[in-house]
Amino acid sequence: MIKTLVFGECDHGGDLDTYVWEVANSGGRIVGKRFNPRQKIGVIEIHVDNEQEFTSFMDKLKTKDSSFFLRNAR
Repeated sequence: MIKTLVFGECDHGGDLDTYVWEVANSGGRIVGKRFNPRQKIGVIEIHVDNEQEFTSFMDKLKTKDSSFFLRNAR
C-alpha cells in the first residue's frame, strides 16, 4: 500500500531533499516525491506492506527533525 506524507514549510527543493533523507533513514521505502513551490509543501509517497509497518515507520520518523514539519500522513 502507498502512504502519502505532506510536509509544510518546504521553501525549496533542498528542504524536500532533507525530508526525503529523514524519511528514508526512518525506514521509508520512497516511491515518489514532489515539491509544490506555490503552496510551499513537499509530498513524499512511501510503500508499506501493512498498517503495523506504517506505525513503526511513523514512530521512527517522530524522532527526526522533519517530523515537526509533517502536516499530514495518510
